[in-house]
Amino acid sequence: MAEALVPNTVLIKDLVDQLISDSEAVAAARASGRPSGPITGFKTLDMMLGGYLSPGLHILHSGTSVGKTALALQIASMCGFPALFVSTETHILELFRRLIARTTKTALERLKTGELSANAIAYLAKQTIDQSPTLAIMDATSCSVSINQIIEVSTSLRDWAGSNRILVVIDSLQFWSRPEVDFAKGSEDFIASGIRCASELAARLSSPVLLLSHKNRSPMDKAQQTGTHPSVVSQSGSSKSVDYEYFAETVLELTKDKELKSDALSAKSSLTLMIRKNRHGSVGINISLDFTGQFQLFVEKV
Repeated sequence: MAEALVPNTVLIKDLVDQLISDSEAVAAARASGRPSGPITGFKTLDMMLGGYLSPGLHILHSGTSVGKTALALQIASMCGFPALFVSTETHILELFRRLIARTTKTALERLKTGELSANAIAYLAKQTIDQSPTLAIMDATSCSVSINQIIEVSTSLRDWAGSNRILVVIDSLQFWSRPEVDFAKGSEDFIASGIRCASELAARLSSPVLLLSHKNRSPMDKAQQTGTHPSVVSQSGSSKSVDYEYFAETVLELTKDKELKSDALSAKSSLTLMIRKNRHGSVGINISLDFTGQFQLFVEKV
């Protein structure tokens, strides 16, 4: 079992060598045209986040069936670094089909009807693998997965890829942190525990963790409307703490544009990705996206 993290206290004079080393690593990455860490692939978002997803916890939340799994899967496959997608809700073959649809521009439904031959499927799968050779999917749909299990797999994948960083995506917070008994009842205590575990995971890997959440924004919205600190406004309006967003480097909210109807001809939907929190740049920025469901593809509007 991995040792627990302990606070590290140093005199600032002892940080000079580490500061120089970090600066040289950033400069080397910049000179080579590579980011210093996993990117999202969306120009505006990456720019606002300081060029890449920094080590730490990043939260992507939305209502149900908005598209956060598809968005996170696209980010994981295009981040430029090894990535581990921990799925607690969606079967791994369905995720692979979505990857194939996006990579090869093959309509998702065609991958499910049986109309494609084995050779055709193998060809499409190879194209997808060639584009994302260091993407792995962990199936946690039928069993729980611990932080140590994720660390073990992530470390092996990162080392195998010869990288100093890895992107871990956990889909989703609610299912990953659920108690094994009576999990349907839910509990803010379990959610808070999941947030702490995800934060520890990011620290021990020194890498970004993208955590997907089925989050009701009513506490934050109510806090903004009343001037109350969000940490004392809960889903039910009580004083129980829901300040888990304060653990995160960034908080992103994905919403469908209610004013705009989907384009039936191209099967595109208009969505907005809002930067709710950002320790590395501006907040309150809205990024307009188009989502093509049959290809599971998000594109930033220009």
